[in-house]
Amino acid sequence: MGALHMRTLDEQLQAMAEMLAVRRSKGQPIAAPVVEVPVEPRYEPTYTCAICKDVGMVHDEEVWVKSAYRDGLMPCPKCGGTRQAERSRMRCGLTDAERIWRLASFRELPNNGAARKAAARMIEHPRGWLTIWGHWGTGKTKLAKVIAAECLARNVSAKYRTVTNVLDEMRASYDTETKETLRDVTGGLKSVKVLTLDEFESFKGTDWAFERLYDVLSHRYEQAGRLATVIITQHEVKLGAAVIPNMEYNGKIIDRMLDGRFQVVEAKGGSLRPYATWAE
Repeated sequence: MGALHMRTLDEQLQAMAEMLAVRRSKGQPIAAPVVEVPVEPRYEPTYTCAICKDVGMVHDEEVWVKSAYRDGLMPCPKCGGTRQAERSRMRCGLTDAERIWRLASFRELPNNGAARKAAARMIEHPRGWLTIWGHWGTGKTKLAKVIAAECLARNVSAKYRTVTNVLDEMRASYDTETKETLRDVTGGLKSVKVLTLDEFESFKGTDWAFERLYDVLSHRYEQAGRLATVIITQHEVKLGAAVIPNMEYNGKIIDRMLDGRFQVVEAKGGSLRPYATWAE
């Protein structure tokens, strides 16, 4: 038996035309021809998670109804937590090298013991506010990044930002080519479990920008029982101080920092940078 030959659509149409021509010449009736259309094999996608099909979210009918049909998307019960943790790592503000920093590698000296212990408490129980102030070079920034890295390692969402980064992200949200809106930016800062804000005193912006920053801080203060906020500044934190120059909300921010439930510690001593070495 010869090899099976599947005719192409063009070949079938040509054969039909020849058949019709013959029938017309013989005066035979012309029946409707049957065209054999080649069937393409059906693509069957494969998914890592069969529940959400790799979306990371599922629709909860009960939540949807209770929210008056405005909300109903929930993290996938199987893979949602892992996916959210991975997204948090990608947008945490730390480099790959910084994400593996641990508190155990933070050099403890007599003058930074209080700040180190306060960071350890925040890592173990991430809630409330921790404000670390002191001269430049005393390890404040590294400690803030260590807190974020330790939390990420425990699958706790965390972000490290300088206040200048925050202002840049707010401005960029008005770029027509950006995918993030202002609501996305401020919403992310409000909802992340652990937010570390560095160089707090360097925030320079319009009254509008100050209001947006204060809105984020006010929300996190109200939710301090479940959210952790770490603020790093060179300015001494005390009543009447100006943590951000020329900001009308200084008094309110200082008052919140000094809440009796929160921690305010000084990173004492001189700069540690002259003792820095290359990592092996």
